[in-house]
Amino acid sequence: MAPNRHLEIQYQPFLKYAEFSDDPILVEASPRPQPEQPGLTKTPCCQRRILSMHIVSYIVVVITTSLFWVLVMLSHTSSNDAAAACASSSTIGGTGNTSPLAIPDKAQHRVNITTGATYLTCGNSTQEARSHGCQYDVLLNNWVPAPCYDADFVAEYEEDGSSAAYRDEALTQRIEPGGEALGELEFYYTSRRDHVNHCAVMWRKQFAQLFERRAAFDSVIADPFHTEHCSQYLLDAPERAVKGGEVVPTKTFVGFAGCWVRHEDKTK
Repeated sequence: MAPNRHLEIQYQPFLKYAEFSDDPILVEASPRPQPEQPGLTKTPCCQRRILSMHIVSYIVVVITTSLFWVLVMLSHTSSNDAAAACASSSTIGGTGNTSPLAIPDKAQHRVNITTGATYLTCGNSTQEARSHGCQYDVLLNNWVPAPCYDADFVAEYEEDGSSAAYRDEALTQRIEPGGEALGELEFYYTSRRDHVNHCAVMWRKQFAQLFERRAAFDSVIADPFHTEHCSQYLLDAPERAVKGGEVVPTKTFVGFAGCWVRHEDKTK
């Protein structure tokens, strides 16, 4: 049985050399490989030592590489924490003035169009607004400081012919005259068409401010919530027209807007 067993084993490719086998028959029958150059023959002990050295070197490389990337990640995390701490210490607007707008937490540390601008206010009453030299803006539905009153966009808004204001929800008691007289009221009603016109012209005004980098801009176009409101209203307008007909009044409350004024050169 031994010779047959030997014949079976010798065709196994991974048992080429006797020193890698524990089979006494294979060890006896298979000649040891001759060294390429004369010298000392490598014993199994030496081979195990060399193999151990290779394994140790691989382990050292793996550990060293791992430590390097851990240090890189820790350094990157520390840099981000320092930047966040620095940003949290600054005030919105850059002048010490606090914006009256409720800005989302995600946007608290971002640079925006109000950064570096001075905030002007109209107060909280008609009397205060007049004392600050503010004007009532029918496009904004707010009293606004003089630097932010834009007569051109007010005229564009009124060209549509839908800007009429009414005392009643049925839109039958028109207020005459309009303009600054509306600023004396607590609220008034306008049509669905007027609401759409308001949002459309406000977006044109907002684009002009951003494109031309105007030195003064009102707090309404700088308010992300007003933009969100207008976009949603325009999306819902067709469906509301079908369900509610043409008479869908908007209750408009008179407000008091602020004005951001930049002192930097807008051509920069």
